[in-house]
Amino acid sequence: MDATTLLAIKPLHYQGQQLLKECWPTLVQELRTALQTFGFEEEESTDALLLFSFNHPYSAITTTNNQTNTIHRNFTNQLNGSHLPLQIIIHLPSGDEINSPFRNPDAKLWEMVETETIYITKALKSVWDKLMAKTKLPSTILSNEGDGLFKVMMPEHESITAETILADRNLPTHGKGQPCFYCGMRSHRPNKCPSKLLTMEHYGLASVGYLPFDQIAAAFHKAFTNVTAVTKHLTEGITPTELRKSPVLMIFVSFFDIYRIYQPRFLSAIAFSRFSKWQATFKIEPLQLDNKNLRLGLDCLRVGKYEQAEELLMRECHTRSPRRFSATIGIAFIYLEQRGLANMRSHLELAKALATQPKEYIYIDLLLSRFYDLIGEVWKARDIIKNVTTAQLDCPDGFYRKLQLEAKENFNAEACQLLRTLMIDQRNLFMASLIDPELIPIQTKVEALLLSQYATITNSAQESITQVENELEELNTWCDNLDPQIQASQNSFDLLSQRLQQKSYFGMLDIERKAKVLLAALRQIREEKLNDLYDQIAKAKTLLGEYSRFWAGYQYQIFFKNFTQHLIVLEKPLKEAGELVKKGEGTSYRRAIELLQTTEKILAELARQQLRMNRTTLVCDSGISFARNLAIAEIVGIIMTTTAVFGLGQLPEENALKGLAAFANDPIFQKKVTTLTVFLIAPILALSWTIKSQLRA
Repeated sequence: MDATTLLAIKPLHYQGQQLLKECWPTLVQELRTALQTFGFEEEESTDALLLFSFNHPYSAITTTNNQTNTIHRNFTNQLNGSHLPLQIIIHLPSGDEINSPFRNPDAKLWEMVETETIYITKALKSVWDKLMAKTKLPSTILSNEGDGLFKVMMPEHESITAETILADRNLPTHGKGQPCFYCGMRSHRPNKCPSKLLTMEHYGLASVGYLPFDQIAAAFHKAFTNVTAVTKHLTEGITPTELRKSPVLMIFVSFFDIYRIYQPRFLSAIAFSRFSKWQATFKIEPLQLDNKNLRLGLDCLRVGKYEQAEELLMRECHTRSPRRFSATIGIAFIYLEQRGLANMRSHLELAKALATQPKEYIYIDLLLSRFYDLIGEVWKARDIIKNVTTAQLDCPDGFYRKLQLEAKENFNAEACQLLRTLMIDQRNLFMASLIDPELIPIQTKVEALLLSQYATITNSAQESITQVENELEELNTWCDNLDPQIQASQNSFDLLSQRLQQKSYFGMLDIERKAKVLLAALRQIREEKLNDLYDQIAKAKTLLGEYSRFWAGYQYQIFFKNFTQHLIVLEKPLKEAGELVKKGEGTSYRRAIELLQTTEKILAELARQQLRMNRTTLVCDSGISFARNLAIAEIVGIIMTTTAVFGLGQLPEENALKGLAAFANDPIFQKKVTTLTVFLIAPILALSWTIKSQLRA
């Protein structure tokens, strides 16, 4: 939720002048200046009523408390234990608020406000517990004073301190020299800048965010109080893997990464990149080293061989090469390292005229902006960056450069919103804004935004983890813990829970993203299991219908009376399982599974019975068919035998077959023929007809 807070402080000028005499105007001005450091002064703010907005009520409370304590220390003798004549109200404004009495110094409610006591409004009171849950605010009592105001009362022994992430942000700026063009440090000249020992593959900002804030602060202090030792380590050479393993190296390199677009390593990358767009030049891929003069010239610049570097780069400039732009900037860097900052001006301005690609226009504008800023022509730097951000809306480096310039002066609420947007959209810029010394003038505002964003992401990550945990618990009521999908999801959840304890910003971002993916996967598992159960129930119902139709057309039901009992038993559990699965609950799902398992056993039994019933049908049908065919065969055989005997008996005496007729009329022979027909020929014919009819069926 939006926690933007209004701090209204009404100085009681008459009482103040009576108490502090001529010191009162100074006190009010110091208070106003201090509040401008921590919050944003609104247009309606006047000497009669100071109005400041903060990103969170806790910031408003800690700032107010710290400033009143500071005033008491600075004016101890004059105050002599008296309360400061300041009335304080903290309000959570809404978008549709009109003519709020908290913005009017003459409003009646100010009459009931005690001096040097914090009051909050009803709007803030309604969300007080939620907003303060993650802060270090001591236990408080909110006393209802009427008119929508609540007095904030805290134990006297409790203190409120503002959170600070990086107290040593100014360490890199220590030194008496001019700021280095490559990094801004004052302890070395550009030709000795540690950034010359780095390549584009050395990118600490991509990894430093996995360190918790306290470890970042400790590593930052160690790195920049031992710059010589850390630089020596870089001189010996480090790999990207070694960089990721050392917090001190990581934070040291991350500092130079903030300014890498102003360093020779980036010039080599942009010169030999095959891409013409700005963002694409940051891709880590093999460069097209297709220009020997430029490649050798930049190598000589890196190792400090300036005469050879200038000769090679000048040769490239004079040949009207398409790489003249990069060569000209290389010469500007040579003049910077040999002769000083002012001597690079002409070549930078010449390079601007030679730019032809989108990436080159942005690059030279950023270089010129930094150059003009360092020589004191800030207005030119602002104009150039304004052109960059207007023409290139997808260039975060241009917008971040704008913030660096705005930090020197005129850092208003709009610039603050820009910083908030950048740190949300670009995770590396979140870390850059944490350690960038150029943001020191607005450090308190920056850290307030960082802490607010970190708290938001942390809350979101914790909520996502809780959702995953609840989903896992729900799934455990659906399935056995040994389910492979559940086990894999549980392992992923355990890893995310462990990373949650590390409390790093990048870790929280990853947890939030991965937890959402895991949550979607768990819900997909549940959906798949539901769909699978639906399919199994539908399949069981289909089988039940088939068995019912089979039973209805079965001819020998008298032999299998229990088959119909199984059919009747199946209908109820299948219907109940279908109703349970629609509820989409774990207990209902498991009950439906149990019912389905019961029905599957019955269906398996029905399948076995159906097999026996089919065999019975085959036997009975074959037996009936065989008996029928046997009767037909016997009748036909007897008729044919009788006809043959009768026919032979009718032959004349002189016929050659008369002897056969006499043999056929023999009773013994007739008995044998009849027996052979009935017991051998007829059965064989009946069996062959039966087999043929069964095969045809």
